[in-house]
Amino acid sequence: MLLSVFIIITLGYITYQDLKERQVYVVLFPLLGGLMGLKHILNSFSDPFLNAVGINLMVIGLMMLSIYLYSRFKLNQKLFTVFGLGDLLFFICMALGFSSLNFIIIFVFSLIFSLLIHLTLRDKNTVPLSGYMSLFLIMVYVGGELNLINNLYSF
Repeated sequence: MLLSVFIIITLGYITYQDLKERQVYVVLFPLLGGLMGLKHILNSFSDPFLNAVGINLMVIGLMMLSIYLYSRFKLNQKLFTVFGLGDLLFFICMALGFSSLNFIIIFVFSLIFSLLIHLTLRDKNTVPLSGYMSLFLIMVYVGGELNLINNLYSF
């Protein structure tokens, strides 16, 4: 429970900073990754931590390759002018935090949530993706602690 509280507080800082300043202190990413990874290790049941993280990182790698190719050949821009480095670091934190199937489900739904929030607010041209995804993860962790979500680590 205490570990989840620290994760939620860290996610809250990321949400606040990304929404307010459009940048996040880099120290928050290793902190979040360590906390989420520790929670994953302590709650793993079905698959070893390293296997799950490896698969999750491969999913992120494929997605980043797609974004790179799209930004390079379709938009004629460099990757990190289209996509923020903080967002990539946040994705890596997420990869450490969940079993593979749950990672894919949570990742996809957090992206959908981010898109819906951004389309609703439309306050700026850039998307504070880490902030929106952090907000979604806060709801996931709160739901997990309140037993509204069965188990984030069983698949």
